[in-house]
Amino acid sequence: MPDRDRILVVDLLGGLGDLVMVLPVIHALHRRHPDAQLRVLTHQPGDALLRHDPAVTVVAHAERGRERAAVLAELDRWRPDLVVTTTRYDGIADAIEELAPQSVTNLWRSPPPDEPVSARYLRILASEDVIHPHDVNLQPHIVLTDAECVEGDRVLDDDARPVVLVPSAGMAVKQWPHWRELATALAGRAFVTGEPAVLEAWRGGPARLLPPLSLRELASVFAAVGRRGGVVIGGDTGPMRMAAAVGA
Repeated sequence: MPDRDRILVVDLLGGLGDLVMVLPVIHALHRRHPDAQLRVLTHQPGDALLRHDPAVTVVAHAERGRERAAVLAELDRWRPDLVVTTTRYDGIADAIEELAPQSVTNLWRSPPPDEPVSARYLRILASEDVIHPHDVNLQPHIVLTDAECVEGDRVLDDDARPVVLVPSAGMAVKQWPHWRELATALAGRAFVTGEPAVLEAWRGGPARLLPPLSLRELASVFAAVGRRGGVVIGGDTGPMRMAAAVGA
C-alpha cells in the first residue's frame, strides 16, 4: 500500500445532508490511516459539524460558485497523496485525477436501486482498497463535546421523551401538509425547529418553538432528544440526517 500521509476529502455538493452522508467516509479513512493528516474541503456552514472531530486535521472552505478554483488551490498548496471526492461537476473530478497521485473520483458508479448513498460510498472505497472492508457498515456520527451535550439538555429543560418537528424542506416533493394536525394531536408535547421564517410562521401555534440555534446547538438538542427516548420527525432533509448522526 503506498504511503498516504496527506488525505483530502472533497464534498462540495452543497447540502447539509450530503456532508453528513460523507462522515462515514471520513471516519473510515481515518481508521485505515490513523497517522495521516486528513483535510476536508467543503462549504460553510456545514463545516461546523466537523468541529471537534478527532478524525479531521483541518477543514478548508470553498466559496459557492468557485468550487473548482478551491479544489485546484488545495491540490497545489497541500499536494495530498490521496483524494476522495463526492463532487464531479465543473471538471473537478478530471482535475483531481490529473493532479493527485491517487484518487477516487466516482462514488456514484452503477448504484443498486436499494442501496443508501453512504453505504455505496463505503463499498466503493473498500473495493479501491483505501478503507478497511470491515468498515463498510459505519454510520454517520457527529462528535459533540460534553459542554454541548449539557447545553442541549438545558434547552429542552425537563421534558421527558420530547418530540421535535422539522417541518421545513428545501424541495417541494419533501413538503408534508399535515404538520399542524400532528402537533395538535401531540397535545403540547411537540417542539418545532427551523429557520427564523419557519419559527415565525409557527408562533402561537400548537407546538412550542425551540430558540434559533446554530447547527451544532441543534445537533446537541437532537442528541438530548435521543438520550431521553424522544423522537425527531421530518422529511428527508439535512437536519434529519444530523439527528440520526447524534443518536436520535
